[in-house]
Amino acid sequence: MSEFKDMFRGFHHYYLGLLLLLIGFFLLWLLSTWIALIISLVGGYICGDDFYQHARQRSDIVYRSPLHRLYGYLYMKFSFIRRLNKLIDRVFGRGV
Repeated sequence: MSEFKDMFRGFHHYYLGLLLLLIGFFLLWLLSTWIALIISLVGGYICGDDFYQHARQRSDIVYRSPLHRLYGYLYMKFSFIRRLNKLIDRVFGRGV
């Protein structure tokens, strides 16, 4: 059971994707613009990327999705991303 709980600890890009998806749907309902559709599609892609990564890691533990690899590159390059990541990890319960 702890493996299941660990899957939801910390900040995964799924949460960011879900937030974008919800914002996009709200904007679609409110404004019905093509930008809202793009925000929804990007959010859906991010959610799907994280979901697929964690599903695949059940059998291939070293697999990293394309977005995960991009984030790792940006994480090493920009200190503000590292600081933001620490803050978000504290909020979502992983600790520092």
